[in-house]
Amino acid sequence: FTIEKDDVKVSTFLLLADVRESIGENTGSSGGNTGGGSGEVTIDLSNYYKKIETYSKNQIDARFKDIANIVSLFQGDNDTIKLQNAINYVHENGGGNIIIDKDINLVDTIIIKDNVNIYSKKSKIVSNTDKIPIIIKGNNVSMNGITINCNKISNVGIYVDSYIRNINITECEVFNIDTEAEAYGIYISSYGCSNIKIHKCNVHDIKSTADGVTAVRGGGWSKGIIIDRAEYVNGDVSKGKDLNTKGIIISENIIENIFPYEDGEAIYIEGNSIKNIVNAKIINNTIKNFGKRAIKILPCSEIIISNNYIENNLEDYNFSFISFFATNITISNNRCIKTNNYIENGIEIGYDYDTYIINEEVGNIIITNNNLICGNTGTNYGIIFKHKQMTTSCIISNNNIQNVRYGIALKTSNIIKNININNNIFNNVTGTAIYNRSNLSTLTVDGNIITGNMLSSAIDINIDDSLENKKIEYIIIQNNFINKTDYAGISIS
Repeated sequence: FTIEKDDVKVSTFLLLADVRESIGENTGSSGGNTGGGSGEVTIDLSNYYKKIETYSKNQIDARFKDIANIVSLFQGDNDTIKLQNAINYVHENGGGNIIIDKDINLVDTIIIKDNVNIYSKKSKIVSNTDKIPIIIKGNNVSMNGITINCNKISNVGIYVDSYIRNINITECEVFNIDTEAEAYGIYISSYGCSNIKIHKCNVHDIKSTADGVTAVRGGGWSKGIIIDRAEYVNGDVSKGKDLNTKGIIISENIIENIFPYEDGEAIYIEGNSIKNIVNAKIINNTIKNFGKRAIKILPCSEIIISNNYIENNLEDYNFSFISFFATNITISNNRCIKTNNYIENGIEIGYDYDTYIINEEVGNIIITNNNLICGNTGTNYGIIFKHKQMTTSCIISNNNIQNVRYGIALKTSNIIKNININNNIFNNVTGTAIYNRSNLSTLTVDGNIITGNMLSSAIDINIDDSLENKKIEYIIIQNNFINKTDYAGISIS
């Protein structure tokens, strides 16, 4: 690495040697003095720049703080040791930048510590170990332009440890995981983590062999990016802690080919309770070809899912584009397309297993301006509420829902309070556009358009409490356009 001034290239090492010599560190060089205790160091640069310049210690620190360290220049018996030595050196000297200037064959885990920034534009890290290639255990860390080939050996690409803050993973690529165990591209063990950004990364070809058991960790459990309530390090999982996670941004990433159908999901966030504040933004990502779901959110709060493009061209059946059990959540301006076969649900609200506390209230849900273009052969629900918990304050507005059996279905076993279904467009709905089988208190259905290839025997808006002793009160249905020539447009029973 060189500094260039007056058309003369100067060795950084020689220049630093003179600086260190002048402040009392013996490097074997000469040419400086301490300036008589004035707090300044005078360096004789006549051999380099043909003149003498004077710098304060603060100026010296500022000038050389961000000079990058080149991995290949560090000592070590192999590339793994060289990279770890570079990280240790930078960490022990207060932090700085590291450039990976060559491909690295990794034979052990690399631990990234506080205040270390690692850059690469062309070099690749290829894992030759079944251990996790990269574990971030320090605060104030950035990774930029790093390619990690897990080589079908490692089952996690990048792992961020608990209680870590200020992490930036940008323009990195993680791929080629194929394992019989759990598989994760980027894993964040989220206890106490804050200010973590995953931006413009490419996470692809993450696969775990199915074991025939859904919704259980193990074979078939595969995630592109995961923010998890469990601490997972080389197979060690512990649960039961609160997340207390804040400031997670997952933006402008490309995530594709996450398999299998059994539990393959592109982005996955799991908390312990609705009370867990995750404060996550999932925005402007492109997700293609996932096994089960594109995005899944489990008990937590303060989530924004916006402006994502989700497409699945696989001929296999899928479960949903977006699935969540959360409060204070906004899902907006997403475009979701299933081109082959069908998808069970477009957007799924709730969790119908008994894993989580059922008396927690879900609320403040906004689903707006989404395009849900589902498969042409039998997709069941565009948007479905299916959980056991009480739900309050929901707005479903200005969505475009196509090619489904039911457009919006309310099928919870508890009460839904204050739900507004307004200004949505339903096209090619083969069953019922708006369908209720829940206890309701204050439902407004206003300004919706229902048109296109409806079955003659279908009811467009069906509010039904005739089964399971359901109770419905305070209903407003107004200003809707229903393109219907026979049978019932609206039914309330």
